[in-house]
Amino acid sequence: MTKIPLALLDPKADDDVIDGFLAALGVKESRAERYSPDQARVPGGNEDGGEWTATGSSGASATGESVADFRDRVSGDGSWPESGEMGGFIDPATGELSGVKEGGRAETEFSTDALGAAKGKILIHSHPGIGDDASGLSDGDLRVAVVWKLGEIRAETETMSTIMRPGPGGWTRGEAGGVVADRATDLWNKSVDEQFARAELGVYPNVSAFISNANKAVAKEMGWEYVEERQQ
Repeated sequence: MTKIPLALLDPKADDDVIDGFLAALGVKESRAERYSPDQARVPGGNEDGGEWTATGSSGASATGESVADFRDRVSGDGSWPESGEMGGFIDPATGELSGVKEGGRAETEFSTDALGAAKGKILIHSHPGIGDDASGLSDGDLRVAVVWKLGEIRAETETMSTIMRPGPGGWTRGEAGGVVADRATDLWNKSVDEQFARAELGVYPNVSAFISNANKAVAKEMGWEYVEERQQ
């Protein structure tokens, strides 16, 4: 999963580090230029995909237990990690948690075989970072959900679960998955770019809020369901 890393949320982080993260996100401008309304958009991608129908909620209780189990695995020693992701899959029909693996500093990679077998399942992954300084679902997360026809995708942070689910017509409502994924990621990036452009110069922006607003905008436009659940 791609995400805006914790360092981007830190106003004291080194400019070279921040510029590297911005470049990885498809933003050509440097940190000093990040308020430009002309920031680059993420290019179009995979044309794979198709329509599917949202899964029922018969395993809701077991799913909740598996989410709790996953969060316990992430916290391990009782503290939420400041770096390093973890990811896995939950079967919404049975609540079974499987395929859990540790990822890199800012992403968890799954094989195409694992993703191909995940149709209709919940892809759950953690985002490192402390408190509210950890970001939610990225544009890359949304692309994975659409192209691989997931039941939902969710990112777990220390204080929040952020979840995107398809609407009544599925993710694509009959359109090609790649086309829908492109539209969703463009909307996400447009929202984030516009928020950066409106941010007050000299005041470090609340990037987590920008990401939350971007996901809400995408869900509204695409007919999806976006949920934020506060964790104790």
